Amino acid sequence: MRKVVALASKCRSFLANCGTSIRNPGKVKELCRRGHGGVRKRIDENRELLELLQQESPELLARCPLIEGWLGEQDRFLNELAAAVGIDDEWATRKDWPRPWPGRKRAQA
Repeated sequence: MRKVVALASKCRSFLANCGTSIRNPGKVKELCRRGHGGVRKRIDENRELLELLQQESPELLARCPLIEGWLGEQDRFLNELAAAVGIDDEWATRKDWPRPWPGRKRAQA
């Protein structure tokens, strides 16, 4: 019975934390600004990858159109994340970066 009570307590604690806000919003914003190049760098590299596939393996993209879809959804997610966090890094005012979406459909945030 004690194990059941302990498990129920852990489950209650877990569920109570599921709906809470981010524990360290400053850390999340800093990670999006600078972590591993920042979210804008990730957006640009994601788009660069699609450009590379278009140039070097168009037959792969033709056979597997889901690849562009996956990259497009990643692009949308990262753009929405940047907008939600309010990224204000030194790249924010550059018009040429991140590069434009190279896919068939423009990934909109």
